[in-house]
Amino acid sequence: MSQGWISLHRKVMDNPIFSNANMLKLWILCLLKATHTEHKQLVGNQIIVLQQGQFITGRDALFNEFNKGAKSSEVVSAVSLWRWLKKFEEWQMLNIKTTTKYSVVTVFNWVEYQQSEQQVNNKRSANEQQMITNNNVNNVNKENKKDISIQQAEHFESWWNLYGKKEGRAKCEKKFNQLVKKYGYEIIEQGTKSYLNHRERLKATGDFVPQQKNPLTFLNGEHFNDEYETGSQVAATTQTTNYQKFDFDITRGED
Repeated sequence: MSQGWISLHRKVMDNPIFSNANMLKLWILCLLKATHTEHKQLVGNQIIVLQQGQFITGRDALFNEFNKGAKSSEVVSAVSLWRWLKKFEEWQMLNIKTTTKYSVVTVFNWVEYQQSEQQVNNKRSANEQQMITNNNVNNVNKENKKDISIQQAEHFESWWNLYGKKEGRAKCEKKFNQLVKKYGYEIIEQGTKSYLNHRERLKATGDFVPQQKNPLTFLNGEHFNDEYETGSQVAATTQTTNYQKFDFDITRGED
């Protein structure tokens, strides 16, 4: 993947992402990751056949690749990266087929913009390549429509069991499916884990733990997008409180 080159068409200057350095970087990363020939890739115990312009990714993988070598002040969160990727899909730049374990991304018109000079001069060959890509995209779209109800059910069941507090399932499932279309399952799942882990850390440090939100309230408020303290932040806050208490005890002793 680190060998070879890609073409960057001047049309990118007319795209809204050109004015956003990080979104432009993410788009170039998509072009770099897309395979230029059909090949098989092993994911876990499953073999995935990738067509031209496709690549396999996930929320964590995308975060690590995008931020490789970046300064801590320049790191972009996984939530933002996946939200931008969904925006690319909304703008008809690519297609995302998501499963519970990975996502297959198809860059639209990849062959058209990655032709060699010889291919550009050979109009017939270019048209054939474009037709192949369009057929692949159409096949992916058909498969998405066929499997969408099954995927939605699997995603909701997984999230429902993760959240634990089971109230108002029917309304929650309807709202959940709407949010998945907007943000993608991985953002909701990771945000929910962050919320639940934050509650566990509060319990572990002996701090006050608010009542767990009703699942529909959690979804309606999109609280999976909230920022929660990490373990190191909680530990630092607890340590500071202990130091303050220690100083106070010393002062009292001197009186």
